[in-house]
Amino acid sequence: MEKLIHKIGTAISFSENSEYLLSESLRYKNIFASELILIHAGEKNKANENKFQSLLEKLSIDPNSVKIELEDSEPFEVIKKKCLENNVDLLVCGALEKESLIKYYTGSVARNIMRELDISIFVCKNVPHTQNVINNISVLVDFSESGKKALKLAYQIAHSEKLSELTLIREMLVPGLSLSTTDTGTISDAEESRLRWCSEEKEKINFLLKELNLAQMKFNIQILYGKEGFKTREFVSEEGFDLLIVAAPSKKYKLIDRIIKHDLEYIFEDLPSNILIVKA
Repeated sequence: MEKLIHKIGTAISFSENSEYLLSESLRYKNIFASELILIHAGEKNKANENKFQSLLEKLSIDPNSVKIELEDSEPFEVIKKKCLENNVDLLVCGALEKESLIKYYTGSVARNIMRELDISIFVCKNVPHTQNVINNISVLVDFSESGKKALKLAYQIAHSEKLSELTLIREMLVPGLSLSTTDTGTISDAEESRLRWCSEEKEKINFLLKELNLAQMKFNIQILYGKEGFKTREFVSEEGFDLLIVAAPSKKYKLIDRIIKHDLEYIFEDLPSNILIVKA
């Protein structure tokens, strides 16, 4: 099986969510047979070393199987620097906290990570977890190179977790569809158009699955109509998925994106599940 993830970095802050972050990192370390680097913005002293030792012992992790990076500086800069130095291609971190308007514009650590680092990112939802189980996975379909990698990663995770099915989501925003019911068309004409577009999208997705040699798994294809990002968040939350996998935006966020939300920001700001943001 193609090796897609070589090095995983985990941003550890010793918060109450750290144990869960580390356990999820360990899951993906094992799935992808990757190296694991633990990153903490703090002094390299005995107190922090003991915290790491205690955390590793709780999860029965051999200290020799992971690399620990400590540096006393601004958290985002430490994470960015250590990811670059270690050639990390997947970073595990905690979810966004509810942010004030000022912090939204200037950027929190988590938001800067998602905007600035040119690597795949796994964001853990900040909720209590009693067990690390993945029962269902959804993938937001994107025909870009990052989208293709997202599908491959989803397949490998599903295979490792012994899942029998993957749910594929394709979003469609069709402004003209509602207009056709009031201007020149009828409700039946609009429904016919919707069904035709739905069939065409499913054909394109099935062709992509064959191209990637993934057609052997069972796929549940869902076509969603409405505001992109928002409809996916709503669907994933209502259906109770444990993991959502999406392709990273094709461009880096700019200042305008801090004022007008990017489609995926609707997902980032209120995670419906853990999310894996994939960069090719």
